[in-house]
Amino acid sequence: MIDNKINSVLLVDDNRATNFYNKHLFQQMGFDGTISMVENGSQALKFIDQAEIPDIIFLDINIPVMDGIEFLIEAQKNDSFKNSDAMVLIMMGVELTQDRLDIINATRKVGYVHGKMLTREAVTSAINDYNNKSSQDRMNKLYQI
Repeated sequence: MIDNKINSVLLVDDNRATNFYNKHLFQQMGFDGTISMVENGSQALKFIDQAEIPDIIFLDINIPVMDGIEFLIEAQKNDSFKNSDAMVLIMMGVELTQDRLDIINATRKVGYVHGKMLTREAVTSAINDYNNKSSQDRMNKLYQI
């Protein structure tokens, strides 16, 4: 059962099967909060502008329209996002170049998940960190699957 301190999750991936799988995993784990799904960074940016900031954002980097890095850069301009306790987890399906990693690592609240299909272990670890650490302590951690 997922701790009730987590009220909302945003899945950002252009692969609908991946979003469906990850949403289903949360439901299987007993998550009773809101699970929202968008397919690109532009939609994710609109989501955080128009809705309550999710507790955790699982973000694919290689997505169309506005990629994950562009989303991170633009999201940092949103005061509500900057001042929230939101945690962003980059779902790494491929290795990233150093310049892209540098941009990501300069962004507050970012951790990494190896792979786009989440596992119970990765979700549990991320949620435990969200619940037990400050946003500064959460950043730049690698969540292994």
